[in-house]
Amino acid sequence: METLTKNTEKKFFWEITEKEYQLIQDYKEFKNNQIECACPVCNAKSKIYKRQFDETYVYFLISLVHLFQTDYQGSVNIHYSKVIEQCEKEFGKRITDYSLISKWNLIESENGMIRLSKFGFKFMKNQVFISETLYIRNNTIVSESDKKIKIEDLIKN
Repeated sequence: METLTKNTEKKFFWEITEKEYQLIQDYKEFKNNQIECACPVCNAKSKIYKRQFDETYVYFLISLVHLFQTDYQGSVNIHYSKVIEQCEKEFGKRITDYSLISKWNLIESENGMIRLSKFGFKFMKNQVFISETLYIRNNTIVSESDKKIKIEDLIKN
């Protein structure tokens, strides 16, 4: 099987556009972030997913803090949908996988209600580091990157 490169001559019965080429590259990158492995006991196949903490999660946390301080006036729990709406309204960012933030122990979630954890408050105050990348299999962290980040590393003025 030949490798598709940007400068591939017409070797197929169709031509690909630049956009289609980029789509293929994006898919390859997505697939590369999934590592297939087998259970040592039963040999069942599963994937290890690479999840990187990025600025989208920071926007979500900032929106959570804003709601906590203003509309909810210190209410302990806020429904996640309200935070998603606030994040979209305030930053124009829509987050769909907010539950991953709990893997870094920054939020606590129960029945759709969320709040910042004590560790999350420290992270928002730039007092603690978290791993930049987590490797997750079957909803369990199996490894994490050595690189540690603070919130100031993700916030762009």
